[in-house]
Amino acid sequence: MSEFSPLLAELYCWQDASLTAMLWLRDDDAMAPNPKLDRLLNLGSTMEIPLVLAVVPLKASPDLAVQTAQHPMIHIWQHGINHTNNAPAGSKKQELIGATPLILEGLEQGLVRLQEMFGTQFLAVLVPPWNRITDGLLTHLSPIGLVGLSTFKPRPTLFAANGLIQVNTHVDLIYWRGERRFVGAHIACQAIADHLRARRLQQVDIVEPTGILSHHAVMEDDAWGFLSDLFAIIKRHPAACWCAPLSEQSTAP
Repeated sequence: MSEFSPLLAELYCWQDASLTAMLWLRDDDAMAPNPKLDRLLNLGSTMEIPLVLAVVPLKASPDLAVQTAQHPMIHIWQHGINHTNNAPAGSKKQELIGATPLILEGLEQGLVRLQEMFGTQFLAVLVPPWNRITDGLLTHLSPIGLVGLSTFKPRPTLFAANGLIQVNTHVDLIYWRGERRFVGAHIACQAIADHLRARRLQQVDIVEPTGILSHHAVMEDDAWGFLSDLFAIIKRHPAACWCAPLSEQSTAP
């Protein structure tokens, strides 16, 4: 478990400062029940850890709502519209480009569908596919019923726009260039420790919980093993805990 040393060392600093480090997990691209999603949900339930599923609204199978209903600690957020790339050729992938009627209608349609499918498990937080969204679109999100935004990297401000609270992820477990594979336990732990240290030193927002980003569909046994160990280490550590941001009280450091 030496790969966890950087994380444990940083958590000791939090403990020494009488602080509690909140962490959370967001898993992207949920659309339908499958064995890997089962593995994630069962892992969370067994360890009694709240998880956020970013569900693609217009591709979500009704069976997914039946499955998540069996896991009360699962929270559903909105993962774009169709998870379709609308970026020009040669640009980075992005679905949510511009406040066009088509985009806004699609977001609202997706929000209504998730509300109907998941009921109280759904919270109207937008997770842009590929973590990208045009800035000019942000002010249009609250009027259609969205209350939050979640992308990647430390948030610059608490609110992305009026009425739109932001809570981001900071550590992606998957290396996307070339083969889609686990980044490795040492790299992941170091990245978590780096964000926690930046929070503790108030170089970034200390209140924003440290977000771990997973993608169940592409994870293999090494990533699953790491996630299980991480869940257990954080859960039993006196200076850390898991939370579901925006779904419960998670404003303490």
